[in-house]
Amino acid sequence: MNENTIKDAEEQIEEVEKLTLSEDEPPKRHRGRPKGSTNKKKRESSSKELADALTNTFSMTGAVVSMLDRYDGAVILTQAEPAGKALAEAAAQNKSIYNVLSKLMATSAWAAVAAAIMPMGLAIAANHNMAPEMFLVPIEGVEPTLHTRERAADNNGNGDASEAAPFISPL
Repeated sequence: MNENTIKDAEEQIEEVEKLTLSEDEPPKRHRGRPKGSTNKKKRESSSKELADALTNTFSMTGAVVSMLDRYDGAVILTQAEPAGKALAEAAAQNKSIYNVLSKLMATSAWAAVAAAIMPMGLAIAANHNMAPEMFLVPIEGVEPTLHTRERAADNNGNGDASEAAPFISPL
């Protein structure tokens, strides 16, 4: 064997011996946090973010429901913030609840897209007698065409609404 190789091997053995504990030395502590501990600051900030996301979700739901029933939508809207905070507090106490709500809020981005687009579709459907007129969106200076049975009957010239397209309920 080469003399340099032997020296290198001896140096490596010495380093390993230094790293191993002797019976006289107390055990070394592991660096970092004990297993299962949490970062309270991180959890507090993520709890606040979760509360905000839940409140926004309840608010969007209330806005959509208010298009169907103003009172029911108002109930949801007035309770959106307390409900969001209460759920976030429950999630802070239980990791399983936190995981479920976090995943739910991650998918709620698509719910926000749907909630933003839904009023357009409902207003157009209402304009074509495919949804109740309550879904019409007031636009300053523009009146809806309202393709209703009566209008269709007038266009037929016979005053008979039976040939017009029937109302199709969205529910």
